[in-house]
Amino acid sequence: MGFKEFVSERSIDALVQREPSDLKAQLSSIEGVLGLMEEGPKKAKLNSKRLQLLEAIKRQSAAVMAGSRHQS
Repeated sequence: MGFKEFVSERSIDALVQREPSDLKAQLSSIEGVLGLMEEGPKKAKLNSKRLQLLEAIKRQSAAVMAGSRHQS
């Protein structure tokens, strides 16, 4: 794993600790801004953040599903 991947992974791990509603609100805001931006490095960076948020939400959902299976 390279440095960029390591930093990205740490960022996603930190995001997973946040409230799901906060992540979804931030994702919605970013998607709205992305729709208005022209292609370029700022849009690419913002899209990277969007992908991190999506991954964090996916991991939260997986953790919830795993937890509900263990309780059954």
